[in-house]
Amino acid sequence: MPQKLSKEWQESLGKGYSTLHKKWLHTLGYLTLTGYNPELSNKPFEQKLAYFKQSNISMNQYFDNIKIWNIESIQKRAEYLANIAIKVWPR
Repeated sequence: MPQKLSKEWQESLGKGYSTLHKKWLHTLGYLTLTGYNPELSNKPFEQKLAYFKQSNISMNQYFDNIKIWNIESIQKRAEYLANIAIKVWPR
């Protein structure tokens, strides 16, 4: 999800896309590490997948089986990463 939503991203997020964008843009489930930010820019998720699949960063292997990227996907990834963080940094 880019900083500024294209028409494709608006359609991908669906009804209420502006509110959803503001709420989820800077959350754990959405963010990832990449050295390709300028290349990825506003590209649709399907095009970004090619970069993630080439990534040497293990957290991006998560995207190997992801076909769509919507709010539900972001929430699931947030839970997945939070569970890893809890294991790595127990209380």
